[in-house]
Amino acid sequence: MPESQESIQCSIERYGVTHLSLMPFQLEGLLGDGFCLEKHSGIRAIVLNEPVPVELLRRSCELKLAYL
Repeated sequence: MPESQESIQCSIERYGVTHLSLMPFQLEGLLGDGFCLEKHSGIRAIVLNEPVPVELLRRSCELKLAYL
């Protein structure tokens, strides 16, 4: 969980997060902040807990965050 007013990306860096469980809007926010696996190489899994809009899934596949 991010600290108050802290971005998810900052929390990933601070705590060395390896697995994420996100809502689609949180993934969209990460992508908008420039999230990439090259910068966060410790990430092993991202689980989305709702249906994902098609365009967000496409963007995630392009960045190799999702596979179909």
